Amino acid sequence: MDSTILFKIARESIKIYLISGKKADFTEVTKVYPQLLQKQGSFVTVYVEGNLRGCIGKIEGDGPLYKDITDNAVDAAFFDTRFMPIRSEEIPKLHIEISLLEKPKRLDYSDEDDLFTKLSAKKEGVLLQFMGRRSTFLPQVWEKIPTAQNFLKELSYKGGFPKDIWKEKDCQIFTYSASVLKED
Repeated sequence: MDSTILFKIARESIKIYLISGKKADFTEVTKVYPQLLQKQGSFVTVYVEGNLRGCIGKIEGDGPLYKDITDNAVDAAFFDTRFMPIRSEEIPKLHIEISLLEKPKRLDYSDEDDLFTKLSAKKEGVLLQFMGRRSTFLPQVWEKIPTAQNFLKELSYKGGFPKDIWKEKDCQIFTYSASVLKED
């Protein structure tokens, strides 16, 4: 897929929402790019001058990709509760990253050491699921948290779980790969 159209959708979605408070409709784009109608997990990450300002997405797409990119871009820029919303003067300094996710696969492991070894070997995205709640880190988070044990602790913390939730027998761990597209 041509990443240029994905970045255009994300960037224009942010600009349009900033001006109007409404989400853009890119339905017409699907006539030229029908692959945007597929369902696929995606995340949009927004940086301003190299600093993370929002990251929102869906592990498995629940609508057409163009719509999920629109929603994720707006939500990352304005509704990620960890950050202040993007301001108009920040638009020229904005950098967008889009991650297109493969379907998560359950990771089987025998013990904690086996889990750490398997996670460290692949450095894929990780999804923790426990009692109906989920928490995920994209594969690129390994660049900031390179050890499996710390990765899982931070992921547990992010999800509001105890720091060693992965030790619980009912905790499920999934991994997934992602195509990470970075805006030029």
